[in-house]
Amino acid sequence: MKDAVEIIISSSRYTRFKRYVIENDLYAAAGMFEFELYHDPVIKVNAGEAAQVYVNGQLEMTGLIDRVNSVYDKQGRSINVTGRDLMGLLVDSYCEEWVTMSNTNLASLAQRLLKNVPFINRKQIEVDDTAKRRDALMPFVQPSPGDRVFDILRDAAKSRGVVFYARPNGALCFRKPSGQGAIVTSITRKIGEPNTYIIRGERGEDFSERYSKYTVLTQEQGLDSEDEPFINEIASAEDKVVPYYKPYVEAIEEDSGSVRKRANMILEQRRAKSNSVKYRMIGHSQGVWNWNVDELVRVDDEEFDIHANLLVYSRIFEMSRDGGVTTEVTLGEPGLVL
Repeated sequence: MKDAVEIIISSSRYTRFKRYVIENDLYAAAGMFEFELYHDPVIKVNAGEAAQVYVNGQLEMTGLIDRVNSVYDKQGRSINVTGRDLMGLLVDSYCEEWVTMSNTNLASLAQRLLKNVPFINRKQIEVDDTAKRRDALMPFVQPSPGDRVFDILRDAAKSRGVVFYARPNGALCFRKPSGQGAIVTSITRKIGEPNTYIIRGERGEDFSERYSKYTVLTQEQGLDSEDEPFINEIASAEDKVVPYYKPYVEAIEEDSGSVRKRANMILEQRRAKSNSVKYRMIGHSQGVWNWNVDELVRVDDEEFDIHANLLVYSRIFEMSRDGGVTTEVTLGEPGLVL
């Protein structure tokens, strides 16, 4: 099946492109899109306009156009359109209230901070069951001048062990990445058999952000500025796979949770991030399923000796004259907040 991509800008629909990139990542601040459109003298595209991106008839992103560049060269004229999903508004918006917000949870905090942010429907904030179970009332949240809405919500979500991102329709979502459930598609590579859809596979191991020992503590500063801080609680977790001593230390607020759980969580996060699997494949779908983030994929790859259900953490749709229509997915261990 030939993949069909379109972008709707205001009331205009575009289906012919010189190239495009559509990127989603569970851990990026915002999804992004970039389209190189054929020049149309009748229609003018403006920065700041709303846009919707569809792939094979399915809405994949709702966002705003950040930049529009008109270009001409020996191959003719074109219009480069770049934008982000609605999370981009949270990244760019600064907090205008600097009052202490006491005894609030994720949904109510988001509603409060988003009250002046346009386009995002505060009534459509999604909080999954795991996020609700972990979402104890926060004793207080205190934005300061210069703080951005995204940073406040990211830190609040991180302290609960969940992520937050924008759904394709623009709704804001707090959730734990999928750890189990339906397998929507598969990636299979058998040694000696012809490969019809995998362009490139890559498996890597990176110890640059991995440590042999993770220490988490709570502390209070001494009365005298020259006094050493007083440590209230401390816990450590060791990663015995790392072949050399390399310590990591983090201080957290007393109300942020167990130092033991935090140390173990950091160890698991860094362990998972150090092992990455990427595939670049022909097309944007398998059957009726577009490749998408936060979905489970069965991987049976004899080249890499991988036989497991993995989670899609990043997905990039691309089209260019040289590379054709492709998708790159980054896969990792299911259910982890990295």
